[in-house]
Amino acid sequence: MIYCLFTGIGDSSDVINDAASDAERIGAAIGTGLGMMMLGTIWVIGDIIIGMFVFLTRPKS
Repeated sequence: MIYCLFTGIGDSSDVINDAASDAERIGAAIGTGLGMMMLGTIWVIGDIIIGMFVFLTRPKS
């Protein structure tokens, strides 16, 4: 997940720097923000699900 975040940010910075117009630059920035928020949300949901399994299962005796 961290690799995906850093790769996505690096690739999006290239797109933002090479944009031809301000509208393209703004669109790339908004798209990058939405993508990072989606990855973060999936990460948190996965952590919650794994945490529920850990807390709701009994340890072996």
